[in-house]
Amino acid sequence: MESGMEEKSGPSDGSVASFQNPFSMTHRKIATIFKHRLSQEVPHRNEVLKQNPVGKTMDTYDYSFFLSTMWVGPFWMAMLIIPEHDLTKKLMQGPWFFLGPILIWWAVTIASPQGLIDFAKDSTNPAGILDSLAALMGTKAGASAAWAHMVAGDIFVTHWMWKRCMEHNSERWITATTVFFGVMLMPVGIALHIALVRSNNGQDASVVV
Repeated sequence: MESGMEEKSGPSDGSVASFQNPFSMTHRKIATIFKHRLSQEVPHRNEVLKQNPVGKTMDTYDYSFFLSTMWVGPFWMAMLIIPEHDLTKKLMQGPWFFLGPILIWWAVTIASPQGLIDFAKDSTNPAGILDSLAALMGTKAGASAAWAHMVAGDIFVTHWMWKRCMEHNSERWITATTVFFGVMLMPVGIALHIALVRSNNGQDASVVV
């Protein structure tokens, strides 16, 4: 009787094991997939961190880029927000609004002149001048110098547009629009300025600095 009861008491160890196997196999599959994906993602992440390390120290060219941008900021904001104010007129009287980026351009060029020298050499060959310019712009020195050059040009042209708006007593929204795009997207700013700012006699604005 005891042996018969033992036989009916439940499934044997083997059947229990076979009953749990599908779950354990599923767990093993998930773990295997996870490990496989992790083994692929970790090297990729490490490679990305090598190229763009967290907390990377800024170099001279990074500082020159931000400095040339920040230099023109106060002048641009003054022309944009308080164009008629006496403070704005005083700020825009001298050459300070464009002098900073120009000095930065000279500093970067003197610190790394080889790119400009190579560009000057390649300028004798019209077929290779664009490739030489692209190579120069592909360096941090070339990019930061070019940025300072563009910023100086943008603020210079924006100053001219702001001055004409003041001379022609343009509406506030016209001044703000042309000054905004003068720095952000200069060709668009010039087009808007020519279209919106008219002389007192109704003729198109003449380009006089």
